[in-house]
Amino acid sequence: MAQIMTLFEQGKKVFNSTAKIIFSVTLSIVIIIGSAFFLTAPLHTLSLWRMERAVASSIQHPAETSLVERFSFLGSRYIDDAECTYAVGEIRSTNLSIQELLSRYENNTVSIFGFTRRMPVYVLIIDEETLTPIGEPTRDWIDDFVERFNTNEADIIYYLVYLYEPGRSDIGDYRCLEQGL
Repeated sequence: MAQIMTLFEQGKKVFNSTAKIIFSVTLSIVIIIGSAFFLTAPLHTLSLWRMERAVASSIQHPAETSLVERFSFLGSRYIDDAECTYAVGEIRSTNLSIQELLSRYENNTVSIFGFTRRMPVYVLIIDEETLTPIGEPTRDWIDDFVERFNTNEADIIYYLVYLYEPGRSDIGDYRCLEQGL
């Protein structure tokens, strides 16, 4: 009888140690996957900050221009979509002609680690008829700016210079998940 109890106790110990191992492995997997979701928001915020720094310091603006406003966007462009779009820009003013202004930014690129190599610098001239695609953050920036400022001054040209990277993986960042009704 003592031998049967000893076998029973040994089986109980093996079962307990196996259960502990299975529980530990399962808990570790849950923690690793869960932390990936909680760490993505700070990583996306860091990437947006790096893009903001690139717009502020890496783009060579003509000396005849001045900064009016800065904008940035991190999120999804469309309803019921999970993707992170980064957009960072500045609205600037100048007395240069449109052709001269556009030639100064022509073929201008910025390299930011972790983003598209040689990211193009985009320039949009702002007036009452400036159109950008629906869902793009630049549309909201321009619409908001046109409502607040008189863009019809004869000698001043307002323009938006920006960096744009759409459709990156959201990997659980709540800001990049747009839910419709």
